[in-house]
Amino acid sequence: MKTFSITTILITRNLVNFTAAVSPAFSIEGYNWASAEFPTWSESVWMKLGLRMFMQPSPSYERVVFTSGFGVLALSFIIVMSMKRHIAHLVKSAV
Repeated sequence: MKTFSITTILITRNLVNFTAAVSPAFSIEGYNWASAEFPTWSESVWMKLGLRMFMQPSPSYERVVFTSGFGVLALSFIIVMSMKRHIAHLVKSAV
């Protein structure tokens, strides 16, 4: 039986900038939470009692992100298919 010893050491030095993400809705006295002028969503954390609130992106931004991702997917598919055809052609001509 062989025994292997693998040791990995990763040392990083990072500059971290911490900024609280606070919606303007929390600063406005008597803000109407049903107005959706400043959309927010919440995340609960159960390891310890707490709650974090995050800004929700606008629908137009979500559409841009979705469309961009779909475009990258389509472009990747086209590249893979063209490379597959090109390689198949090279293999056929070499044989």
